Amino acid sequence: MDVINRVGFWFDNLKPEVLEQTMEKQKAEASLKEAFINLALASLPISLLIFIFMAVFGQLNGVVLGLIISIAIIIFLPLIEFVSQGIYWIIAKLLGGSGTYAQQTYFRSISASVILLISILLIIPLLIPCIGIIVRLIIALFLSYYQYLVIKSVHGLSTSRSIAVVLAPVLLIVLLMLAMVVAYVLMILAILVMSVISKGF
Repeated sequence: MDVINRVGFWFDNLKPEVLEQTMEKQKAEASLKEAFINLALASLPISLLIFIFMAVFGQLNGVVLGLIISIAIIIFLPLIEFVSQGIYWIIAKLLGGSGTYAQQTYFRSISASVILLISILLIIPLLIPCIGIIVRLIIALFLSYYQYLVIKSVHGLSTSRSIAVVLAPVLLIVLLMLAMVVAYVLMILAILVMSVISKGF
């Protein structure tokens, strides 16, 4: 599949009914290699922008550093997606999912690639406080919805279990943040108590 057809394929599959058909037809063909190609290709615009910015505003060091960062983006953005899909896949398996990690990651890469591809257009809105929050919320809802579609189709899970898979990592992060806040408060209280005790003696 050439670049133009691949990008067109991504946008065509933004229609839920088209994505459903794709997941039915291509389950046997889904691979991590194709997922990586999708994500790496979609990362090119933002990595190229960073390289140009650093090359223009820097000297030789800026060009070299820009090249290193650009290559790192193309490699590590797909890898980050691979790790996050691994978490979803484990949760889906625990809830009775039947799909493979490669299938889930590949089909998820389709919608994720669209976001990566248009990320240049989202840079300015994301920098504006109020608008940035709204844009982040829209992106999060967009990715969560397509994650739900992929989980449900690939793993053959019910609606409720598919939603649980999508929400579980979010709930885990919230719980970890609460635990960190509680630990911080307890630490401060312990320091205050020790201070009072030491002054008493």
